[in-house]
Amino acid sequence: MIEDRRRDVWDWYRRGYNVVVNTNIGWGQEGRNNMGAGLARQAAQRFPDLNLKYGAYCRELVLRASPEKIKIPLVAFYEQERLVMLPVKPFLDPHNPERSWDQLASLALIEKSVIALALGIKARRPGAGGQCYVMTLPGAGNGGLSPVEVYKLVAPLVADLWELQIIDFSLAVPACDFMSPEDRARAAGLRSVETA
Repeated sequence: MIEDRRRDVWDWYRRGYNVVVNTNIGWGQEGRNNMGAGLARQAAQRFPDLNLKYGAYCRELVLRASPEKIKIPLVAFYEQERLVMLPVKPFLDPHNPERSWDQLASLALIEKSVIALALGIKARRPGAGGQCYVMTLPGAGNGGLSPVEVYKLVAPLVADLWELQIIDFSLAVPACDFMSPEDRARAAGLRSVETA
Protein backbone atom coordinates (compact mmCIF):
# COMPACT_ATOMS: atom_id res chain seq x y z
CA MET A 1 0.00 0.00 0.00
CA ILE A 2 2.84 2.45 0.74
CA GLU A 3 5.26 2.39 -2.16
CA ASP A 4 7.90 4.66 -3.74
CA ARG A 5 7.56 7.11 -0.89
CA ARG A 6 9.83 9.73 -2.42
CA ARG A 7 8.39 9.60 -5.95
CA ASP A 8 6.54 12.65 -7.22
CA VAL A 9 2.77 12.11 -7.42
CA TRP A 10 2.83 13.35 -11.01
CA ASP A 11 5.24 10.51 -11.92
CA TRP A 12 2.40 8.18 -10.96
CA TYR A 13 0.03 10.27 -13.07
CA ARG A 14 2.32 9.88 -16.09
CA ARG A 15 2.21 6.12 -15.49
CA GLY A 16 -1.59 6.21 -15.86
CA TYR A 17 -2.71 6.53 -12.25
CA ASN A 18 -5.59 8.74 -11.12
CA VAL A 19 -4.36 11.28 -8.56
CA VAL A 20 -6.34 11.90 -5.36
CA VAL A 21 -6.07 15.60 -4.50
CA ASN A 22 -6.59 16.70 -0.88
CA THR A 23 -8.58 19.91 -0.67
CA ASN A 24 -11.18 21.88 1.30
CA ILE A 25 -14.92 22.40 1.01
CA GLY A 26 -15.22 26.03 -0.02
CA TRP A 27 -15.27 28.62 -2.78
CA GLY A 28 -14.40 32.27 -3.26
CA GLN A 29 -16.29 35.18 -4.85
CA GLU A 30 -15.55 33.90 -8.35
CA GLY A 31 -16.75 30.45 -7.31
CA ARG A 32 -13.25 28.93 -7.31
CA ASN A 33 -12.12 26.46 -4.68
CA ASN A 34 -8.97 27.78 -2.98
CA MET A 35 -6.18 25.47 -4.11
CA GLY A 36 -3.28 27.59 -2.96
CA ALA A 37 -0.80 25.07 -1.57
CA GLY A 38 0.57 21.57 -1.85
CA LEU A 39 -0.82 18.98 -4.22
CA ALA A 40 -4.02 21.00 -4.70
CA ARG A 41 -1.98 23.92 -6.03
CA GLN A 42 -0.04 21.65 -8.36
CA ALA A 43 -3.30 20.18 -9.70
CA ALA A 44 -4.78 23.66 -10.20
CA GLN A 45 -1.68 24.71 -12.13
CA ARG A 46 -1.89 21.66 -14.38
CA PHE A 47 -5.66 21.94 -14.85
CA PRO A 48 -6.58 25.66 -14.85
CA ASP A 49 -10.37 25.12 -14.68
CA LEU A 50 -10.20 22.56 -11.87
CA ASN A 51 -10.62 25.02 -9.00
CA LEU A 52 -13.65 26.58 -10.72
CA LYS A 53 -15.18 23.18 -11.49
CA TYR A 54 -14.69 21.85 -7.94
CA GLY A 55 -15.69 25.16 -6.33
CA ALA A 56 -18.99 25.09 -8.25
CA TYR A 57 -19.49 21.47 -7.20
CA CYS A 58 -18.93 22.35 -3.51
CA ARG A 59 -21.16 25.41 -3.69
CA GLU A 60 -24.03 23.56 -5.36
CA LEU A 61 -23.99 20.64 -2.94
CA VAL A 62 -23.48 22.72 0.20
CA LEU A 63 -26.24 25.18 -0.70
CA ARG A 64 -28.65 22.30 -1.40
CA ALA A 65 -27.78 20.47 1.83
CA SER A 66 -29.62 20.85 5.09
CA PRO A 67 -27.49 22.35 7.91
CA GLU A 68 -26.80 18.96 9.53
CA LYS A 69 -25.39 17.62 6.23
CA ILE A 70 -23.01 20.48 5.47
CA LYS A 71 -20.03 18.39 6.58
CA ILE A 72 -20.81 15.71 4.00
CA PRO A 73 -17.78 14.58 2.04
CA LEU A 74 -17.76 16.12 -1.41
CA VAL A 75 -15.52 13.58 -3.09
CA ALA A 76 -15.58 14.28 -6.82
CA PHE A 77 -14.23 11.97 -9.51
CA TYR A 78 -13.10 13.80 -12.65
CA GLU A 79 -12.61 10.94 -15.08
CA GLN A 80 -11.31 12.97 -18.02
CA GLU A 81 -8.58 14.64 -15.94
CA ARG A 82 -7.93 11.42 -13.96
CA LEU A 83 -8.29 13.33 -10.69
CA VAL A 84 -10.29 12.75 -7.53
CA MET A 85 -10.97 15.64 -5.17
CA LEU A 86 -10.86 14.51 -1.53
CA PRO A 87 -11.94 17.11 1.04
CA VAL A 88 -9.91 17.11 4.25
CA LYS A 89 -10.82 20.59 5.56
CA PRO A 90 -14.53 21.09 6.32
CA PHE A 91 -16.95 23.80 5.28
CA LEU A 92 -16.93 26.43 8.04
CA ASP A 93 -19.06 29.47 7.45
CA PRO A 94 -21.82 30.03 4.87
CA HIS A 95 -21.01 33.78 4.94
CA ASN A 96 -17.30 33.18 4.24
CA PRO A 97 -16.99 29.91 2.32
CA GLU A 98 -13.61 31.01 0.95
CA ARG A 99 -12.07 30.65 4.44
CA SER A 100 -12.52 26.89 4.59
CA TRP A 101 -8.91 26.36 3.49
CA ASP A 102 -7.57 28.30 6.50
CA GLN A 103 -7.80 25.61 9.17
CA LEU A 104 -6.41 22.27 10.20
CA ALA A 105 -7.67 19.17 8.46
CA SER A 106 -10.37 17.18 10.23
CA LEU A 107 -9.90 13.48 11.02
CA ALA A 108 -13.69 13.06 11.09
CA LEU A 109 -14.02 14.53 7.58
CA ILE A 110 -11.04 12.53 6.33
CA GLU A 111 -12.69 9.35 7.55
CA LYS A 112 -15.96 10.18 5.74
CA SER A 113 -14.11 11.28 2.62
CA VAL A 114 -11.93 8.18 2.45
CA ILE A 115 -14.98 5.94 2.89
CA ALA A 116 -16.65 7.81 0.00
CA LEU A 117 -13.42 7.48 -2.02
CA ALA A 118 -13.30 3.72 -1.39
CA LEU A 119 -16.94 3.32 -2.42
CA GLY A 120 -16.31 5.36 -5.57
CA ILE A 121 -13.27 3.28 -6.52
CA LYS A 122 -15.16 0.03 -5.94
CA ALA A 123 -18.11 1.28 -8.01
CA ARG A 124 -15.72 1.94 -10.90
CA ARG A 125 -14.20 -1.56 -10.86
CA PRO A 126 -16.51 -3.28 -13.35
CA GLY A 127 -15.35 -2.47 -16.83
CA ALA A 128 -12.99 0.24 -15.58
CA GLY A 129 -10.04 -1.24 -17.41
CA GLY A 130 -7.93 -1.60 -14.29
CA GLN A 131 -7.78 1.99 -13.11
CA CYS A 132 -5.29 2.64 -10.34
CA TYR A 133 -5.13 5.54 -7.89
CA VAL A 134 -2.42 7.25 -5.88
CA MET A 135 -2.83 9.58 -2.92
CA THR A 136 -0.73 11.25 -0.29
CA LEU A 137 -1.70 10.88 3.35
CA PRO A 138 -4.80 13.11 3.52
CA GLY A 139 -4.40 16.05 5.87
CA ALA A 140 -0.81 15.21 6.81
CA GLY A 141 0.78 17.96 4.70
CA ASN A 142 -0.77 21.43 4.74
CA GLY A 143 -3.60 20.00 6.83
CA GLY A 144 -1.26 19.91 9.82
CA LEU A 145 -2.11 16.41 11.07
CA SER A 146 0.33 13.72 12.20
CA PRO A 147 1.16 11.32 9.34
CA VAL A 148 1.12 8.38 11.75
CA GLU A 149 -2.30 9.34 13.12
CA VAL A 150 -3.71 9.77 9.61
CA TYR A 151 -2.23 6.48 8.43
CA LYS A 152 -3.75 4.61 11.38
CA LEU A 153 -7.15 6.02 10.43
CA VAL A 154 -6.91 5.60 6.65
CA ALA A 155 -5.12 2.25 6.23
CA PRO A 156 -7.96 0.04 7.49
CA LEU A 157 -10.48 1.98 5.38
CA VAL A 158 -8.61 1.25 2.15
CA ALA A 159 -7.12 -2.14 3.04
CA ASP A 160 -9.11 -3.95 0.35
CA LEU A 161 -8.36 -1.43 -2.41
CA TRP A 162 -5.65 -3.11 -4.45
CA GLU A 163 -5.95 -0.19 -6.91
CA LEU A 164 -4.76 2.45 -4.40
CA GLN A 165 -1.19 3.42 -3.49
CA ILE A 166 -0.50 5.79 -0.61
CA ILE A 167 2.58 7.99 -0.66
CA ASP A 168 4.05 9.17 2.65
CA PHE A 169 6.43 12.04 1.91
CA SER A 170 7.36 12.45 5.57
CA LEU A 171 8.60 8.85 5.77
CA ALA A 172 7.12 8.85 9.27
CA VAL A 173 4.91 5.81 8.74
CA PRO A 174 6.54 2.39 8.67
CA ALA A 175 5.87 0.60 5.40
CA CYS A 176 2.94 -1.71 6.05
CA ASP A 177 0.98 -3.76 3.62
CA PHE A 178 -2.62 -4.49 4.53
CA MET A 179 -3.45 -6.15 1.21
CA SER A 180 -4.14 -9.84 0.90
CA PRO A 181 -1.74 -11.91 -1.24
CA GLU A 182 -4.42 -12.09 -3.94
CA ASP A 183 -4.83 -8.31 -4.05
CA ARG A 184 -1.04 -7.81 -4.11
CA ALA A 185 -0.82 -10.15 -7.10
CA ARG A 186 -3.67 -8.35 -8.88
CA ALA A 187 -2.08 -4.95 -8.27
CA ALA A 188 1.34 -6.23 -9.40
CA GLY A 189 -0.26 -7.55 -12.59
CA LEU A 190 -1.82 -4.15 -13.31
CA ARG A 191 1.46 -2.37 -12.70
CA SER A 192 3.36 -4.76 -14.98
CA VAL A 193 0.84 -4.15 -17.77
CA GLU A 194 1.11 -0.36 -17.45
CA THR A 195 4.92 -0.41 -17.65
CA ALA A 196 4.98 -2.73 -20.67
